Amino acid sequence: MLAQQGDTEQAIQAYERAVEVLQPIQHFLTTGYRQPIADFSSAVHPVYYELAKLLLQKAEDVSAQEEQELLKQTRVWLEQLKVAELQNALQDECLLKNENTQLTSLDKVMEADNETAMLYPVALDDHLVLLLNRGENIERVDVEVNHQDFFAAAKELQALLPLRLHNRFRQPAKALYNWLIRPIEPLLADIKTLVIVPEGDLRKIPLSTLYDGEHFLIEKYALSVAPSLHTYKPHSIDWQQAQMLMLGLSEAVQDYPALPSVPKELNSLKEIVGATTQITNQDYAVQRLQAEMQKTPYSIVHFATHGEFGGHQEDTYLLTYDGKMHMDTLNQVLSIGRYNEQPIELLTLSACKTAVGDDRAALGLAGVALKAGARSALASLWFVDDEATYETITEFYRQLRHQNLSKAKALQAAQVKMLQQKRYAHPVCWAPFVLIGNWL
Repeated sequence: MLAQQGDTEQAIQAYERAVEVLQPIQHFLTTGYRQPIADFSSAVHPVYYELAKLLLQKAEDVSAQEEQELLKQTRVWLEQLKVAELQNALQDECLLKNENTQLTSLDKVMEADNETAMLYPVALDDHLVLLLNRGENIERVDVEVNHQDFFAAAKELQALLPLRLHNRFRQPAKALYNWLIRPIEPLLADIKTLVIVPEGDLRKIPLSTLYDGEHFLIEKYALSVAPSLHTYKPHSIDWQQAQMLMLGLSEAVQDYPALPSVPKELNSLKEIVGATTQITNQDYAVQRLQAEMQKTPYSIVHFATHGEFGGHQEDTYLLTYDGKMHMDTLNQVLSIGRYNEQPIELLTLSACKTAVGDDRAALGLAGVALKAGARSALASLWFVDDEATYETITEFYRQLRHQNLSKAKALQAAQVKMLQQKRYAHPVCWAPFVLIGNWL
């Protein structure tokens, strides 16, 4: 009512009080009952986004310094929503708590990295606001596209990408490029890596497939997805100390098809990385994984097995030889290394897929690395051809280890190499692999 009357200041204060009241209620619901809030989006999102809209509106008519403060405050409130979404989806109210000293703000990282920019899109009802960090300040760009059309294009792209028979995906991919990337291209000079903090249906698509009419986004920038503005401190792999644990399932079990390229993949990775431990098929069980994690502080953990990422804990698991390893179990086992001097630098999940159309599935995927204390996760959004997985994964590790590239640039090099081959040129082969978290 205050906003409709044009009293922006009082409206902002009212929304801030509302959000402050909402936070302990959200915490109580997820903690007390351990059940997802029934309709989280429709119940909670409007409060945060109306507040964001008013703050962004106010930022249009103030000094440059005040504008920066308002843009940062907008992200602070939206970050609280993102954290609540992750906690709600993963049923973990402790996830991304600021008192965890291992977490750092991406803003601080951006200040020290002049080749990396961070894009924070905010989709309001009537237009899109792009907040871009490169250096200390936030650049703001407004784009004329409404919320409904923007996310409809994302949903269409998600549906069309896995279909190899045609290139109809290019239309929504080009629309998203024109809304998300083209308006900020003048600000991306000298930028090599783009870190994107997505929202809503953007989480469910590989942003590498955004298309300018001639080239995919991955051909221009190395990419990483950040679940929120707070992440584990970016850190490159120390190959002098790195040890890698590889777990693979090549046999057909529990009604899942065989993955015949898995032995070849793991053997190739052993040649590339060097210090590795390999567990496959009958030996691949939760107890063996737990014993290995207790014995050795592995910095890289690689799963070459089927996996499902759904919207609920029971629908999210990695396949083992004789069962299913759900996320709580995986978290318990992998988090053994969280308190070591060498936490997990990279968690790779190949041959996995997220549940199509499930808003919470992509949050679950992002949360796996966070809950396990891993700085980065490389995972696939849909099940990929076995041979294409082998080619992409081995090239990624080859670039990472022998070319001394960052994780984001290594994935970029692998995906560009794939799309340049006629056999693998369609995004269905190379695009599902996304890097979540630390890009170094």
